Amino acid sequence: LHGEGAWGGVKDALDLCVYLEVGEEEGFQRVVQRKVANGATEKDALAGGNVVRQITEVVKESKGRADVRVKLKGGDGSDALVCQDVTPNPDAPWLTSPSLLAVGLNPAYQKTLQFAKLNTDDVNRAEAVYLSAGGKGQHVAIAANTMAKGCVRVAHFLGKNGHEGKFIQSSLSESGVEQVTEWVEGKTRTCTTLLDLSNGEMTELIEPSETIASSSVSNITASINAMLPSLRGVCFAGTFPPGVDESVYASIASSLPSHTVLLLDGFKGVGETLGTKRVDILKINDQELRALTSLEGTDEGAVECMERLLS
Repeated sequence: LHGEGAWGGVKDALDLCVYLEVGEEEGFQRVVQRKVANGATEKDALAGGNVVRQITEVVKESKGRADVRVKLKGGDGSDALVCQDVTPNPDAPWLTSPSLLAVGLNPAYQKTLQFAKLNTDDVNRAEAVYLSAGGKGQHVAIAANTMAKGCVRVAHFLGKNGHEGKFIQSSLSESGVEQVTEWVEGKTRTCTTLLDLSNGEMTELIEPSETIASSSVSNITASINAMLPSLRGVCFAGTFPPGVDESVYASIASSLPSHTVLLLDGFKGVGETLGTKRVDILKINDQELRALTSLEGTDEGAVECMERLLS
């Protein structure tokens, strides 16, 4: 991160620079323990730890140039470090304007009902109700905006009729998430979650989505394509509403600049999108990996996925 001498141009060549901040004593002790475990004498290990302390002091002087600072803490008896805080650099280029886009074409008006105990085939009265914006792409945008406010947009269809679409638009706007909204006829679907506090189980009731007109699909695709040159990352997340198919994802993927990272969350109906060889990150679980590759072994499936499907 030094801005002087031969190191001066390194920062500009990095996509993202993260400064990991660990307490000085924590770092010192870990270096000493690692050296001793690798066969060093205690004297040599302590000397090595002191050298690392000197290096740490030099590195600390330039931490303000990092895009993100992550504060870590140990001390729970294990080798793991726990993330305590994430602080984005307000001057980082990816924070001056939205550089991430979450494509969530099937949003939902999320209603969560909380019950002391949920009984089937009976009348149940909720203790509390919570309303929020739902949908995978919307949740991606909310999470990214929480980590670094102003870094993300979400692209979605919202229904003109009813209050559901307007609620989602307002809720996301109030949280600081910019939106690429294509208003369509009909209502935005409602997803109702029933939370049973007696056993921690949840039941999802999901309404069908309205059919999206082809003209609206063309409009939102054009809006997304227009902003692609300025994006550093795109995420495809969630299902397709009726009237929308995978060709939308595939079209956008094919138009992505080479510097833009594409994350795909899904494994059903994504063959055409994967066929573009523009997907950099595929978010799937072990079961989905086996279904996608027709291989039983996780390692074999991962290799097959990396070689055949990803960019």
